[in-house]
Amino acid sequence: MIARTDGRIVYVNAAFERSTGYTPEEAIGRSCNLLKSGSHPRQLYDELWSALGNGRHFRTIFTNRRKNGDLYEEGMIISPILGIDREIAYYLAIGREINALKQTFDAFFVLANNSPAGVYVSCNGRLVYVNKEVATFSGTTMQDMIDRSWEEFLAKEDRDRVRQETLDMLAGYRDRPIEFRMVQPDGDVRWMMQTVRRIEFREARFDGTDVVSGNLVDITDRHVAEEKLRRALSMQRATVEATTDGIFVTGTDGVRVSSNHRFRMIWNLQHFVGPDAGLDAIYQAMQAQMIAPDVFVAAVERLARSPDASETVSVELLDGRVLELFSNAFVLDGTPQGRVWSWRDVTERRRFEMALLQLANHDSLTGLINRRRLQELMQESLATSTGTASGALLMLDLDRFKEINDSLGHQAGDEVLIRVGATLRKTLPGQYVARFGGDEFAVFMPGATAAQSRKAATEVVDAIESSWYSARGIDVPVTASIGIAAAPAHGTSPDELLANADLAMYAAKAAGRNRFRVYSQTIHKRANLETRRQMQADLQEAIEAHRWKLYTRPALCLTNTGPTLHRLQPRFTRPDGSVLPEAEHVRIGEHAGLLKNLDRSLIEEASRMLMKITDGGGRAVSIALPWQTLTDRAMLSAMTAAMSQDLPDEASVFVELTGLDTMQATRSLAKNMTMLRDHGYRFVLCVQEPPLLKLAQALPIDLVQLQRAIVTDVHRDRVTRELVTSIVRTLHGVGIGTMADDVNSAATLEHLREAGVDYVRGSTVGRARLASTLLRQLQPLAKAA
Repeated sequence: MIARTDGRIVYVNAAFERSTGYTPEEAIGRSCNLLKSGSHPRQLYDELWSALGNGRHFRTIFTNRRKNGDLYEEGMIISPILGIDREIAYYLAIGREINALKQTFDAFFVLANNSPAGVYVSCNGRLVYVNKEVATFSGTTMQDMIDRSWEEFLAKEDRDRVRQETLDMLAGYRDRPIEFRMVQPDGDVRWMMQTVRRIEFREARFDGTDVVSGNLVDITDRHVAEEKLRRALSMQRATVEATTDGIFVTGTDGVRVSSNHRFRMIWNLQHFVGPDAGLDAIYQAMQAQMIAPDVFVAAVERLARSPDASETVSVELLDGRVLELFSNAFVLDGTPQGRVWSWRDVTERRRFEMALLQLANHDSLTGLINRRRLQELMQESLATSTGTASGALLMLDLDRFKEINDSLGHQAGDEVLIRVGATLRKTLPGQYVARFGGDEFAVFMPGATAAQSRKAATEVVDAIESSWYSARGIDVPVTASIGIAAAPAHGTSPDELLANADLAMYAAKAAGRNRFRVYSQTIHKRANLETRRQMQADLQEAIEAHRWKLYTRPALCLTNTGPTLHRLQPRFTRPDGSVLPEAEHVRIGEHAGLLKNLDRSLIEEASRMLMKITDGGGRAVSIALPWQTLTDRAMLSAMTAAMSQDLPDEASVFVELTGLDTMQATRSLAKNMTMLRDHGYRFVLCVQEPPLLKLAQALPIDLVQLQRAIVTDVHRDRVTRELVTSIVRTLHGVGIGTMADDVNSAATLEHLREAGVDYVRGSTVGRARLASTLLRQLQPLAKAA
C-alpha cells in the first residue's frame, strides 16, 4: 500500500485486496484509518510517526480490521518515500498476514532445541524454558530445571559477580560475554560463557514482568588451556624476564636488596647516586630521567597495596629511549618476600614494532590504512553496533586514472593518488579512510545512516572534482565514482558490504562517472561481479574472434539541410549466441583497456560504409569515440588513413565525442580536431552537464548533443521548451548545430522541430538495424542516382 502524507491511499496491490477485502477502487482515495481496529495504544502511533518523521523504517505487528469487520494480525514495515525536493512525499507499507501465533513459538522451539549452544528463558529470575544443551551443562534434566532460580546452578563464589554483570549487560553497559562456573550434582565444574538479552513485547505490556533470554557456550576446555598457558607464562616471566636486563630487587620492607650492573648502566646511576644509595635516592634519580614519572609512581603505589601482584609498565625517557618494567613478587611458603624489578631497553624493538604495524596496516604511498586494516575496523564496528544504522561503506574508484599513468607516467599517477588521499581525509575527518591499491579507495563511516552516507558521497565527489591536481607540473582533472553499501540493509559483514559497494561503484561508472550510486538489488542483478568478469572475458574473446555485428541508428535532419547520419554501433555476441549489452561492453571494455582495437575497426568500417551508401543529400555516418582517441598518435594516423581513400568530397564521418569536459579542451586537442576536419571528419559534442557553450567555443565542434533530461521533458514543461529554444539559438549564433537523442514520442519530435533542433535520433525516427540491411535498401537508390 502507498499513501500520501495526509494518509490518503494512492495504490494497493492484489495481496492487499486478499487480506482486507477492499478492492483498489474501494480503497484508493480513502484514509488508511479504514483498517484501524482500535486495538492499539496511542504510544504505538507516537513511535510510528516519530520514526517516519526522522526518515526511518518502522516495523510492528498491527491488529487490523477487514471490510467484513473481522480482525486479523499483520506484520508490517512502513517506510517514508522522499520526493525530488528530498522531503517526504509518500509512505510505503508492506504487510504480511500472520495466520497463527503458534507458528512463531514452533519456530522458536525448533531453533532453540537444535542449537549447538545452550538457550534458556527466565521470567522474574525463574526458568521457564531450557533446551537440552543447558540441561547437559547443568547435569540435570530439562524438567528438573523449570521454575528454579538460574543462580542455583552457578558456583556460589560466582553468583554475586554474575548477577551484577548480568544487570550491566541488560542495561547496555557491558558487551563482553560473562564467564562463570556451573556446578553439577556430582560436583563436576564446567566453565561457561554467557550472553543475555531482555525480551520486550511491543504489542503487550506486562507490568513487573522481566523476561530474559540467555545463550550459553561450554568453554571448559578453553579455560583449562588458558590456565595452563597463564602458568607457563608466569614461569617464563619469573625465570627469563626477571633474570635478564637490569635487575633491581627490594624486600617487603622497601629496603633495597640487590641490583646488577646492567641496572645501574641503564639508569646512568653512576652520574646521580653512589653505589650504596638508598631506595628513595634511586627512585628520585630514575624519575628525574622520565618524561612522565607519574606513570612509574602510580605503578609503585599499586604494587605496594598488592604485595603479591605483578606489573608491566613502559616508561619513556628524556633522552628518547623507551624502557619496559617487569615487576614480579618472589614468594616463599606462600608469603611474598619481596619484589624483582626487571628493566629492559625496548627502544629499537618499539620502533621496529611501530614500523611493522605501519607497514601491516597502512598503504605505503598515501599513508592511509589498507584493505586488511579497514576490514578489521569494520568488523569491530559492526560487532559492537546496537542501532538501526550500523554504518556505511563508500567504495571509490578514480575515473580514467589509467590515462594519467599512460600519458604522464606512474610517478605522476602516484602524486595524484597522494593528493586524493589527502582530500578524502580532509573531507571526511574522523572516518576510516583506506586505499585498496591502484586507484581504489574506501571509506567506512561507523554508525552512519543511508542519508549521511549519501551526503558524504556528494561531498567527496564535489571535493575531488573541485580540487586542483598537479602531476609533474601539469594540471590534470580528476573525478571519482562512488558506490555505497549501508549496514545492515546491504550486508552485515565486511565482505558483503565490500562486494555490494563495489557493484554500486561500477553502476556509478556506468551511469556516467563522477557520481555515486547506492547498492540495490537492481544493481546487483545488473552488475554482479562474476557476471562482469565473464562479460570481460566474453568481450575480449569476441573482439579477438571478430564475433560482432555492425548495426546502424539513423539521426534525421529536421531542417533538410544535411544528410541523415547513420550511427554505427557494434554488437557483440557470446559463444552461446546471446548479445552482450552495449552499455556493458563499453563500460567493461573501457575499464579493461580492450576498446582501442575495436575503435580502430569502427573507423575502418565507417570509411567502407561511406563508399557504399548514399542518401540523396550527401554521404555521412557517425561513430562514438572517447575524446582520448584524438590525442593518440596511432589512432590519429588510423583515422587519416581511413579517410584518404577515393571518397566523394561531401562524404563525412561525424565523431560523437564522449567523456569530454572543459579541463580536457586543450589547444593540442583543438589542433588535432582541426587537422581531422581537413580529412572529412566532423564532431559532435556529447556531454550531459554544462557548460556546453564554453566547450563548443574552445573546440571545432559541428553539433552539440542536448542533455537527455531536457529532451525528455520538452513536451511536458513550457520552461524546458524555452530553455531548449534558447540553447539552440545561442549555438546557432556561433555556427553550431544541435542534436537530440532518445526522442521516443511524436510530441517530443514536434516540439524539438519548433525549437530549431537540427538532428533527432530515437525510436520515433528509426530503430537500430543491421548495417547490411541498410546497404541493401540504399544501394538501389545509389544506382538510380
